[in-house]
Amino acid sequence: MVKVKILSGPKKGQINLIPLQPGDLSIIANKGWRWKVDWQTVPETDFFEWVKYDMVFKIISCLKGGREVILQLPGEVDLKWSGNLSKVEIMEIENSITNSGYNVFVAEDSDYRLIIKGEDYENNIQ
Repeated sequence: MVKVKILSGPKKGQINLIPLQPGDLSIIANKGWRWKVDWQTVPETDFFEWVKYDMVFKIISCLKGGREVILQLPGEVDLKWSGNLSKVEIMEIENSITNSGYNVFVAEDSDYRLIIKGEDYENNIQ
């Protein structure tokens, strides 16, 4: 089981145990709530899948909760989305992230917005 702490909504502060299916985050996302995954409880073999689903469902949650999604990539103008987007439009956000060519991570997940930043791969090699 993976521990997920609810950060907003009527269940704020509650810790949920989610079976090993990262897709179950959709239940929280569809309510527009924020959450934080306890990454130490994610099995190593499922880590990449959980990271992917965590980001995708945070985008959905953000939009459903009336917050703005911002994608910041080095040397490019920020891409911004808000409102009630269709599944196709959400897939376009995912494609923008996937096809960016950068390592991406959630830089901010607040009551106002979700910021996803990209970094060059070279900057992460030591």
